[in-house]
Amino acid sequence: MKYFFLMSGALYVAVYFYAAWIYDGFSMPVAIIVFVMVTGFCYWQYKRYLEQEAKHHSQPQAASPQQVSRPTLSFWRSPLPYIAVVAVVVIVIGMRL
Repeated sequence: MKYFFLMSGALYVAVYFYAAWIYDGFSMPVAIIVFVMVTGFCYWQYKRYLEQEAKHHSQPQAASPQQVSRPTLSFWRSPLPYIAVVAVVVIVIGMRL
């Protein structure tokens, strides 16, 4: 399924650039260079990610994670109720104008 998605995406990009080249006079060599550069960058990032994962898995991990004390979650400590109050005030003032 992953390869089908990648192939359909590549086909879409190719058809898009071809249509832009035909109808708008788009520079096809520039499109190919940009596409190759973006694909190369994505491949480089993927290889770098694989190397980091391999390095991460080769390091010994701690036996047990340490407990972290955190305050309990509270609805009033989040910004949501205050955003709602400001939104209601803005709506009421906007309706009166």
